[in-house]
This record gives sequence, structure tokens and C-alpha cells, in this order.
Amino acid sequence: MSVETLRDRDGNARKEMILEAALELFVAQGYEATTTRQITDRLKITPPALYYHFPSKLAVLEALVIPYVDEVEALLARFPSGSTKTTAGKRELLVGYARIVMTCPQLADLVGRERVLEMHPELSPRLDNLVAELTSRLAAPSEDNLALLRAAAAVGALRRPVLRPEIDHERHLDELVDAAMATLRS
Repeated sequence: MSVETLRDRDGNARKEMILEAALELFVAQGYEATTTRQITDRLKITPPALYYHFPSKLAVLEALVIPYVDEVEALLARFPSGSTKTTAGKRELLVGYARIVMTCPQLADLVGRERVLEMHPELSPRLDNLVAELTSRLAAPSEDNLALLRAAAAVGALRRPVLRPEIDHERHLDELVDAAMATLRS
């Protein structure tokens, strides 16, 4: 990618390029180890060009994570409490979640492992709530610890395989969801 290419693009395209580069670096070496200089060097832009779009490295992370969190919250809103007491309801929720994860598996992995998000004043409670709601709805109608543990394992059964690029996730979506469902029934 050349500097000329960046100059030819509008602000939104440049913003997307910054987010893509940052995501690659955050996934490869972690948020804390990634510097804004590494992001700008990768894109061959100046730090002020990055700061024009994002006031800080944390703002870059937020721009990546907030849409993901919004999407999972929207999915949960489509499944009100009680709608996942049936096997069909649980399966539908898992398919929806798998599709979200499949859109950007690296981001889903980053959200699941990045410690800085645990201290974020806005995102930490939202992420905690998502995990609680997702596992609670998958454990329904039971709320015992074993059911919640199985629900957490079912979510993990979807997240980890999606990180394997050799798997055609869309083609094997049913098998992935079947594995997650089997975890719930163990």
C-alpha cells in the first residue's frame, strides 16, 4: 500500500484501513504491546493522520469493539427471556452468534481475551452483561452452575474453531452449531 493510495481515499476508507491494521496488530501482539507508531508505520501514514480519525489508541480499540458488542446485544434483543427454553430457540441463538463471530473471528477472539476491556468503564459492564445474558439464555430453563458452565463451553465451541482459516465455516455452520448444542446436552 502506498501513501498515494491513502491520499486518494476518502476519510472513511482511511479510517477502515487504520482499523484493519490495528486489528491485525492487536491480534498478533496484543493491545498493550501495540503502539500507534506501529499502526502508522504499517500504513505508511503519519501519526497526525491517525489522530485525525482517532484521538488515541484506545479510541481505535473502541471503534473495533463497540460495533461487535452492539451486534451481539441486538442478537440478544431478538431472543427475549424465555424464548430459548426450547432446543430450537437455543439453536437459533447459537446460529446467530456464530454468524456474528464468522464476520470477523479475529475481533471476537480479541474481545474474549483483551484485558484492557475488563477495565473499560463503558465496555466492561456491557461485555459482562453479554456473557451473562448469552450463557443464561443458553442454560435456560436451568440456572444451575453446571448448565451455565455448559452454556459457556457452547459459546467457546463456536468461537475457537472459527479462528481456523482452513475450515469453511459457512459450509460447516450446522456442524459447528451441532457441536455447541451437544455441549449444552452433555
